[in-house]
Amino acid sequence: MLRVTKSIIDGLGVRLPERRVTTAEILDGCENSIRLPLERLTGIHERRLAGDGLFSIDLAEDAIKACLAKSPVDAADYDLLVCTNISRRDAADQFTYEPGATLTLKKRLGFDNALAIDLTNACAGMWTGVYLVDALIRTGEIRHGMVVSGEYISYLIENAQREITSFMDPQIASLTLGDAGVAVSLGLSPSPEVGLHDLDLYTLSKYSPYCIAKPTDKEHGGAVMYTDAIKVTEAVVPHAARHAKLVVDRNGWPLDRIDHIVPHQTSQLTMQEAKKEIQRLYKYDFGDCFLNNLAERGNTSSNSHFLALSDAINGGRIKAGDDVAFCISGSGQTTGTALYTMDELPTRLMNGNGQHRPAVGASTPAATLPVQLEIESVGLSKPECGDKADTLEMLTAAAEKCLATSTYSREQIDLLISVGTYRSDFVMEPA
Repeated sequence: MLRVTKSIIDGLGVRLPERRVTTAEILDGCENSIRLPLERLTGIHERRLAGDGLFSIDLAEDAIKACLAKSPVDAADYDLLVCTNISRRDAADQFTYEPGATLTLKKRLGFDNALAIDLTNACAGMWTGVYLVDALIRTGEIRHGMVVSGEYISYLIENAQREITSFMDPQIASLTLGDAGVAVSLGLSPSPEVGLHDLDLYTLSKYSPYCIAKPTDKEHGGAVMYTDAIKVTEAVVPHAARHAKLVVDRNGWPLDRIDHIVPHQTSQLTMQEAKKEIQRLYKYDFGDCFLNNLAERGNTSSNSHFLALSDAINGGRIKAGDDVAFCISGSGQTTGTALYTMDELPTRLMNGNGQHRPAVGASTPAATLPVQLEIESVGLSKPECGDKADTLEMLTAAAEKCLATSTYSREQIDLLISVGTYRSDFVMEPA
């Protein structure tokens, strides 16, 4: 018989670089004088920066170690390990595509029985990894999974400091970035009252041009990120507010049940706009429910939600029994909402010991969904003789050919996944 259950966060681990750099120092490092009250607008006073011997793979490894120290599950007992950071900068001048980061982490840390998957979905990456792990736990396919993001993305600041010419420059958002490693462990919930009640994501790709990370066209080389902050806010805030209410309503939660709201940590101004939109739409004021760790962290991209969660727990703000709504966003544009009720996780993390609750689900997993899948259609594409290969063009052509022989229309497709290792022009964001 199919067993449908909730997943729960068993452990949470964080690795922050030691180096602290203020927003004032970032602005002072710009080659052109930028007259912009960046700290006042974003709420970011400082952030932690990696580099100098500490890179993406190191942040991920250290975060996993911290998570395992506070989890009731040993590394060898995990069935799935997912790595979701955008940046794969693993050395001073090295970006790693193959082997996947999870294969390296699996070997180093003893995840002997875990399937290892690398997954990227811009700033929604870590929640997309949780989406996968949660689905497999709910169906009984796995018992324990871990999602990690070692996000060393602040190197984008260096080129922004070289290239920004005014306060309207599209690279201004690069000056808000910070680095962190975060790992979250998930298992079966011991009770329907606690854990992940709902997690829903959707994609609006028409907004994808509003945030793009790629190589610079300048002689000094390196990567840059171009963001239209105004259009991003206009796109994200209304969708996020409506979607959160939809998910809250379908779970029968009144708005006053929500103790905390954890948005993507981008800027104080964006959070203020979100509060205004909710108040306008629903005539409800969440007051101080919004969690904000921007002052000391900046925007750590794919792991910002879970870093904010960790900070709130360690600061004593989130306690056992609290109901939390996560408002998810990532360039692309991916929007989502997750509803979660805390068990004793805050107490376990504060005590620094993961053994306060026995691991749940150590027995044989439940039967998986009794559904037989089939390959319904296939599309193939390759460059014409003499043409230069382009990733996006080949993907598009293959998908069009697949749809041409399918009995389904594109409107009926619920999930689209690109699995190529390399991408033309080294585009990192959006997915």
